[in-house]
Amino acid sequence: QPFCYSELVLDNSKGLYYINSAGVKENFYNLRTMVEKTSLATYFTDLVSFISDEIMFDNEFFSFILNTLFLVANAEKKNPDVATELLRLKTIFEIKCVCVSGYMPDVSSCIRCNSKKDLIYFDTINGCAICKNCFESYSSAEVIETTHDAVKIIEYITCSDSKSVFSFKASAENIENANIISERYLINKLEYISSALEYLKSL
Repeated sequence: QPFCYSELVLDNSKGLYYINSAGVKENFYNLRTMVEKTSLATYFTDLVSFISDEIMFDNEFFSFILNTLFLVANAEKKNPDVATELLRLKTIFEIKCVCVSGYMPDVSSCIRCNSKKDLIYFDTINGCAICKNCFESYSSAEVIETTHDAVKIIEYITCSDSKSVFSFKASAENIENANIISERYLINKLEYISSALEYLKSL
């Protein structure tokens, strides 16, 4: 069953393991109440499958995955604007997937001059922020213009642990801008586009 967190008891017989019993710990039932929730959860599980080698023995990241699915399932309890809340969770999940894969973005200051002001550009190839003053002399094919607040969201997600990362609040506009960064950066660094993402964006 999709999106079902289960506990399995394995027995060994003649060097082979078999399932003796199984029990459901969480079925994330509310993921099935909206097609947007189901599609986002499918996208997340696609990403997890793609980066499975990096997270195979990472118990903290496993807990993060479960927490994310639970929050997606109950998005309306966090924010009545469900679409914005789902986009917020998508941004968090994408950045954390990129980080655990070894591509943590450096957005605390401008990559050129170290200024912490007017960080309104993001390089989706190199994963860095560029300030307004340095942009004209900066050369990269994948720089997008954004907002300082969106860059600060990316910084918060990057620097927060797997529990506190969910606690921030932001306007719908800033979340949308931050998600443009997270999605583009993930695609560029992981070189992966999920079919579930394409479907999600068509909704």
